[in-house]
Amino acid sequence: MIQRLFTKQLWRFCTVSQKASEVLHTNDQNQHPEPLIDESKLLFKQKLQPYLNYHQSISFNISSYNEELIPLKQQQQDRIYLAFFRKFQGVKTYQHSKRQSDPTQQTNNPRSCWYQIQLPFQSEAELRTRFQRHYSGSIRVSKLLEVLDHIATKIGYSYCYNDPGAIITTLYVDHMNFFNKMNSFKDLYICGYPTYQKGPEIEIQIDLKQKDDNGQLQLVSCASFLLQVKDKQTNQPYEKTPQFSIEGEESPDRCQKRFNVGKENTHKRQYGNLRANLTIPPEKDEINEVHQLFMKNRNITSDTIQIDQTLEQKILLMQSQERNLNGQIYGGHLMKESIDLSWISAYNHVNTVEHNHINPEISYIDDFQFLSPVEVSNIINFESKIVYTFKNYVMVRVQCQKLESMSQKSLTNQMYIIYRIDDDKPIKQVIPITYNECLTYLEAKRRFHAILTDVQVQATSK
Repeated sequence: MIQRLFTKQLWRFCTVSQKASEVLHTNDQNQHPEPLIDESKLLFKQKLQPYLNYHQSISFNISSYNEELIPLKQQQQDRIYLAFFRKFQGVKTYQHSKRQSDPTQQTNNPRSCWYQIQLPFQSEAELRTRFQRHYSGSIRVSKLLEVLDHIATKIGYSYCYNDPGAIITTLYVDHMNFFNKMNSFKDLYICGYPTYQKGPEIEIQIDLKQKDDNGQLQLVSCASFLLQVKDKQTNQPYEKTPQFSIEGEESPDRCQKRFNVGKENTHKRQYGNLRANLTIPPEKDEINEVHQLFMKNRNITSDTIQIDQTLEQKILLMQSQERNLNGQIYGGHLMKESIDLSWISAYNHVNTVEHNHINPEISYIDDFQFLSPVEVSNIINFESKIVYTFKNYVMVRVQCQKLESMSQKSLTNQMYIIYRIDDDKPIKQVIPITYNECLTYLEAKRRFHAILTDVQVQATSK
């Protein structure tokens, strides 16, 4: 009798809990409705569409029969699982069934390092809450990038056959594209694979997918990581890094095209470094533009603001909980803190007392540079500024500086993020006043318009 009563009460509790969960899900979406967006303002989405089509035509296309579910016991030893998902039984990880694991070989290939993790946001409410933004049903990009950095590094170690004599660090997050809004109420599939290798440098491509209304996986975002392999003893470039091979791949043509893209990315990074304003003076037309801006905006008005006046900053002590296998601070942690601060900058820039509650949307993340390692116990100053505005977009630059003393600091990281503002209100224009601000403004402008040009060229010149 008692057992039957307990079973009946348990059934009632489960039914009520399920209905409550459905109501909360519905209320959450109703409380944060998606804003109506003028399609003409989606500049980056229009420019990225051809790039999206091209990326899908060369991305790693694995057959379903080659997806191998990693056993739970093995998955529980995965450092990504241990760092983020040990509480969530619904998380699944996959590997390629035709991978090779012979450390004596001097080559390696994409299939042997292919890795996928499925995050069950639809069924795991607590997991969804950890990755959900505070103002809508979308995914928090800063938290996601922290996970992506772990995944890229894991793939890098797999490429080196987990050689105990090698250590891997992130040099660049070359870019991160956003093709569609990521929904925190749908499962997220994150897969990564190497696309290019030259010497001790390895490029890792990470694709993020979610199912559409027809149940088909579609690409919602992608990111490119550049890793460097170093010798654990000497801290010099690792000479035993395996050579990239496409032998035995399901789609060798796709693989070769991805390798060519990686090669082009290397040239673009080198060219971009040479074009930096701190090493090459501004060109004549750029000087004229800055002069015209200065003459036009000598008196700051209500619709303009000086670049340095947009400064937002925070100072953090680097804790041992955020260290990587090398004992240094994970790049993903620095990226997470940087993006959160950049969002605050964009939010404060477009919101006023009379016109508030405008939430910036990330459209593009330009390269996040790792200039020098950050150690445990370092004090890092994060500085964020609005450095360029164009139509309904704002570009934010975040710099991470190591505080050596009260008067001395060194740059460790730099990042550019572009936000879209879905509102009819004109965006306050930032203007340079000092020479240093002029250099900052010109570099930001170059980057912004080079991104728009670059995605078109990549898509149409292949």
